[in-house]
Amino acid sequence: MRLLCFLALICMSTGLFAQSKKLTGKWNATSDSEEWEELVYEFREDGTMLMIVDQEEYPTVNGITYSTHKRKGKLQLEMTYTSPWNEEEETLMGLIDFVNRDQIKLEIFTLEPPPDPLTFTPDALLFDRM
Repeated sequence: MRLLCFLALICMSTGLFAQSKKLTGKWNATSDSEEWEELVYEFREDGTMLMIVDQEEYPTVNGITYSTHKRKGKLQLEMTYTSPWNEEEETLMGLIDFVNRDQIKLEIFTLEPPPDPLTFTPDALLFDRM
């Protein structure tokens, strides 16, 4: 029984690693917005990411870190950064769905606390791999 539980844990970890690996790279928002002309997220293998709005990197004190968690068949995103304006650490939750290998649906929840359970709203954006 212990061996079976251990093997199940390894399979789940491998699946999560594979999802995170698929996320690595640059993603360009294809959805329209009045807030920006271009929005790019770059997810790196080392757990850091860049957010680029209209060709300018979003300002933070020490960069943005992220982690992903698979929950109820969905990939949840947790982003942490320190704001340069008030020097407070902020954590945002997000939700990712792989539409296909080169397109994701992504929503970052800015409300405190985020909705529970996390579900996509009409504000979710589509991103294409660059």
